[in-house]
Amino acid sequence: MARWLSFFAEYTFTVEYKPGKQNVLADVLSQRPDYELAHLAYLESPLYELIREAYADDDDLAGLVEAQSAPNKAVELTARQRSRLHRYSVVEGLLYYQVDGGDEPRIVVPNDEDLRHRVLY
Repeated sequence: MARWLSFFAEYTFTVEYKPGKQNVLADVLSQRPDYELAHLAYLESPLYELIREAYADDDDLAGLVEAQSAPNKAVELTARQRSRLHRYSVVEGLLYYQVDGGDEPRIVVPNDEDLRHRVLY
């Protein structure tokens, strides 16, 4: 917010309210799309199952997966893991990491040399 305030401070302008019927361009842009999602498909790959299984062998990630899967259960985490726990989520057994709210979540790959090689190549 502060960044935008400093950006707009260089300009002299007036903000005026226009009712929706007079503000046609903004009204069109703010309307919901006139289509409905007919079908939603999820890609399933044997690689995802290998990643899910490898979480159990990775001491650091196993705790994060458990903490996110069962938030009421007491899980022993390091201070660094606790401070970043809000950036992680578990969806269908896969651990996702998201830097901030606008960032696309990314699958966390366990520290397994063969698995990382399969993901990259």
